[in-house]
Amino acid sequence: MSEYDFGQGVHGGLIRTTAFTYQTASAYTSRKMINLISQKLVKDANNTTQFRQDINYDESGYVNATCITGAAQHDDTSYGCSFMTRGLATSIISYANAAAGTGTLTQHVSYDSLGNAVSVTDPAGNTTSISYTDNYSDGLNHNTYALPTTVTRPTTNGNSHVTHISYYYNFALQTSPMAARLP
Repeated sequence: MSEYDFGQGVHGGLIRTTAFTYQTASAYTSRKMINLISQKLVKDANNTTQFRQDINYDESGYVNATCITGAAQHDDTSYGCSFMTRGLATSIISYANAAAGTGTLTQHVSYDSLGNAVSVTDPAGNTTSISYTDNYSDGLNHNTYALPTTVTRPTTNGNSHVTHISYYYNFALQTSPMAARLP
């Protein structure tokens, strides 16, 4: 994709180009997963790489990190805890020096067996955890595992950062988020 500056009657000079490379492994294409970007390159008008991002999918240890069974409307038989080809981005790698391809900055994402992101670890090693255990205003466990109900962010200056969220079951709207800062 090429982007140009404004011009009079015609486009102006080239500003940048963006190129996408897609995952082509047969494990994905045979399942009609043809839109999984494996690399994004942004180059300036001088063809110098200004941004590079590589994406890895379904890496062992990050997919099915938590095994959930019995969730409503989920096919545990065909897509249970041993099914690994899900098309989930597990490592997102950016580069401090994109032109040289050096200075990797890797973010890891772990998923449960339903495809929910359960933890995100940033390049500095800080991990945010996400729980999907039902927390509906009617007080019942509907086994949906559909909405994030507890988000635990990294501790800073000795303070924990935990957000609990409750939802109306029939509408999936938040009742109100309740943030807790625990020493």
